[in-house]
Amino acid sequence: MASCFFCGGAGPESIIELQFKNKKQKFKTDAVKFVKGKLLLNPTDVEHLNYILTEAEVVN
Repeated sequence: MASCFFCGGAGPESIIELQFKNKKQKFKTDAVKFVKGKLLLNPTDVEHLNYILTEAEVVN
């Protein structure tokens, strides 16, 4: 999983941008986590992904 998602033929609709409440989150490469937050659909801002999860936090 630690490779470019586009290399496998996927597009930007296959990933989501996470904007965490706690900005100091650190994860190991390929760590599997469950998160929750508010879904924001982004049809116009090319500086961000199509799907953005704001106020994201890890669910235990």
